[in-house]
Amino acid sequence: MRDDFLKVIVFGTIRSGKTLIGRAINSNPYASVQQEPFFFYFKICRNIYYRDILKNKYDYNQPIESDFCIKSDIKNGFRDSIKTLEFNESDIAELKKWTIWQQDVAGSDRAPKVNPFIEELKTGNAVDVLGQLYSILSIAYPKNDLRCLGFTEAWVDNFIETILSLKETRHKVIHCIRDPRQIITSRNFGSNFKYEGKYPLLFLIRHWRKSVAYSIINKDNPDYMCVKYEDLVNFPDEWIMKTCNHLDIPFYEDMMHPERFVDGLNESWKPNTNFKLGKGFSKSSLAKWKNVLSEEMVGVIEYLCGKEMDYFCYERSNCDFELINL
Repeated sequence: MRDDFLKVIVFGTIRSGKTLIGRAINSNPYASVQQEPFFFYFKICRNIYYRDILKNKYDYNQPIESDFCIKSDIKNGFRDSIKTLEFNESDIAELKKWTIWQQDVAGSDRAPKVNPFIEELKTGNAVDVLGQLYSILSIAYPKNDLRCLGFTEAWVDNFIETILSLKETRHKVIHCIRDPRQIITSRNFGSNFKYEGKYPLLFLIRHWRKSVAYSIINKDNPDYMCVKYEDLVNFPDEWIMKTCNHLDIPFYEDMMHPERFVDGLNESWKPNTNFKLGKGFSKSSLAKWKNVLSEEMVGVIEYLCGKEMDYFCYERSNCDFELINL
């Protein structure tokens, strides 16, 4: 693979707009960005850190942490150790197995074209393996004039600082933030045919607050760009242009037309939503929570997310909510 491509990762919680902006970037002839192909790379990096660096007893099957109540030296130690983490044969076998599985179960919603090439992965340190994954992306989703190559990923916002520390790899980050009330509405309500069951409210709140925390930590890094979903939908021309400038690619008209976006099989993209939306960058998705969430649930979200909502100028409702000490 050419090593002069700019690499980009679009981070954010689920239902934060990652796929929308990722598909928009992918519609540019100079960029190839696919949806959530390599989650297990990040999870296995986490596991190797605990196994080989911290040498702790650890449940490697547990989800990626929300990073609350974890000592700062452990979090910072991961960032500082990323180049020394070694994927052994067993780690590579796990990465192959779970990456192929994830694409198989999601089909065109993710990046199934990478699967025929995943078996080519070889052992190496974490940076080497990430480079191999980018190489697979470039082969699976080629473009003649490619300048920018990357993917979106959920749950792993705590890797933003680590990725941006890899200066030799020419990374940029786009980080999606959305009103937590609408994220919870989008994930747990409506016609949810793809994913059975609701995620626990506190689980979603913790990961949303984690996302905001890492936005604050990285806000002054010139390779970092935060995009609020509401701004993207209300002012798509402005934010698509900002995205192009951030990635140093020319603006392309197709980026303004979601009906022209393609999925992981290069077929017409269908937005990942539980509600019927209008065409284009639909504003109808901005405040469905007002008609869906109970007053009590809104109160809990606003109480626990209040400081972060204020930071991003999400106006809190007027419901009078108090926590009762039991």
